[in-house]
Amino acid sequence: MLVQLGLNELEADIYCHLLQHEPMTAYRIAQSLGKQSANVYKAVEVLARRGAVMIEEGANRLCRAVPVKEFIRHTERDFLSRTKAAASALAELHRPSFDERVYRVESVAQVFEQASTMLAAARAVAVVDAFPAAWEKVRPAVEKTIRRGVKVYLQVYEPVELEGAILIVPPDAPRAIEHWQSEQLNIVVDGEQALVALLSATLDEVHQALWSNSLYLASLLHSGMTAEHTLHRLLAAGSERGMRQVLREHRFFLHDELPGARELMARFQPKKAKKK
Repeated sequence: MLVQLGLNELEADIYCHLLQHEPMTAYRIAQSLGKQSANVYKAVEVLARRGAVMIEEGANRLCRAVPVKEFIRHTERDFLSRTKAAASALAELHRPSFDERVYRVESVAQVFEQASTMLAAARAVAVVDAFPAAWEKVRPAVEKTIRRGVKVYLQVYEPVELEGAILIVPPDAPRAIEHWQSEQLNIVVDGEQALVALLSATLDEVHQALWSNSLYLASLLHSGMTAEHTLHRLLAAGSERGMRQVLREHRFFLHDELPGARELMARFQPKKAKKK
């Protein structure tokens, strides 16, 4: 675990050793661990700079482990500081590009991070289709999106109370969950970018996940997902009057509230000649 926090194996060994013993010199540490003295001296200096070890002032230079909680707090602060500095520096390098490729998302954490980023960027409309465990992960981001005034079409597979969303639970939701034996998360925002993800039931593995900001692909997925959303609402309507109301509310592909569709048409349709 210490290696995952950025220490190398020798540094981790030294810190753990000092936690279990009275303060000692670097030479004594090297003897106890059976390591070369020169390497241990260097590692101790690194640990001191990392806030894991304190070195006695004076000739003896006894080394003492910083208490675990104090070291972890220091590591957290240092990590956040370096992360902010990196974000600022890298932002200067970024140049927007015309990139509508389809990319694989390889980690579960990245799936949910990408979902949150997409929802935070939504301006007009977001369509979310989420199985129960995946829904719990993205719910905070969806709630923030609704509070910003974005229209959210939400399809979930267990009863949910969420004010402001156009929400449906498919009639065959339990059967769908049983059939897939996994977790799904599918999101389209503004017809501009889309994420489709099939995850393990325990949310510890990505079976397949793809993200793209292809306008054509995102607009088509938006159309298909909203059509499925409307179909489930029709099945749950219960009356002809209710069905007519659902159909009146359905927004088709070319409706002008979808930014991605507007941009797609503007980009690829030939411009009409002006009348003289």
